[in-house]
Amino acid sequence: MKDSSIICLGDNCIDRYEVPVRRRFAGGNGVNTAVFAAKTGCRTAYAGAVGNDSEGRAILEKLREKNIDVSLVQVYPSETAWTDVTFVDNERVFGVEFYDTVRMYQINEEVLKGLSAYGIIHNTFMGGTEEKLEMIRDYTGSLLSMDFGERYSEEFLDLCIPHVDLAFFSTDDEGIEQAGRFAQSMLHYGPSHVILTMGKYGAVYAGPGGGFYYEPAEKIEVVDTLGAGDTFIGTFLGEFAQGTDPAVCMKKATRAAAESCMRSGGFEGCEIFLR
Repeated sequence: MKDSSIICLGDNCIDRYEVPVRRRFAGGNGVNTAVFAAKTGCRTAYAGAVGNDSEGRAILEKLREKNIDVSLVQVYPSETAWTDVTFVDNERVFGVEFYDTVRMYQINEEVLKGLSAYGIIHNTFMGGTEEKLEMIRDYTGSLLSMDFGERYSEEFLDLCIPHVDLAFFSTDDEGIEQAGRFAQSMLHYGPSHVILTMGKYGAVYAGPGGGFYYEPAEKIEVVDTLGAGDTFIGTFLGEFAQGTDPAVCMKKATRAAAESCMRSGGFEGCEIFLR
């Protein structure tokens, strides 16, 4: 790997909470992941598209406050992406979403040169890079990471996984053995490292040479699970980029995700106050 640096390429949005209290938070997988990667101490950047509105400016301001480079962000005459969020038993439920602006991002020669300066390029399920992964990998020579989440299709998986070095998946199902088999099966399609988070049931890791780890989730009083998966990924990647052993990455990522669940929004200081 080039050096201990990460750029998160993908989605940003405003998480719009309506019930029980109307609140707004800067978020999105790419943004949240970048924040927690930076928190580990590695050099971090975010690349994505925002609208030329107050919400887009707020997202960029929040990123700069976290010492995250935003020089590869593109601004368009559009509305910044947003997601309506409600809660059922403290679990977030996504409602109507607007992501058109995110998909306006253009990966041109200037962007590719910028991406080449980072050791890991993290991609997101909703980031619109799935058809460009091979090009990005060939041009940059960087390690590629992808968060497949839980909503991916077989077509999306087949398109992306051959070009990914670190693959992240998520599920709410219990079953360590089943999760382990799934993670290890994904290694055969290209990635060197596969991580499957299981919410309150913990997370599993499968890696080179038969490496396998299970990390149980911490027992906490949940306030808001939004962004917990991004917290896990950002922390894992930040530690991994700095040469931390995957088993230790798992422990630190699990702790960070638990802390994330004990506050509202994806990261500390992410709230955008309504006027």
